[in-house]
Amino acid sequence: MCNMWGTCENGTEANGCGRPETFRNCADVSIVTSTAGVPPLFVQQDNPFLLYYKDYRSPNNIFPLVVR
Repeated sequence: MCNMWGTCENGTEANGCGRPETFRNCADVSIVTSTAGVPPLFVQQDNPFLLYYKDYRSPNNIFPLVVR
């Protein structure tokens, strides 16, 4: 459990004076590559879950889509 920002009994506001929160199954997820933007070798091109974008200023360049 964690206390949120709220109004204390003396009228001031501070962290820890709010109603308690309960966090369940919380996670910060980050997926990064060590291959400089190139898909891993085990990923085949016919994988329907891969997303790529094409830079139309340079049509021969196709890059994997990275969402951060």
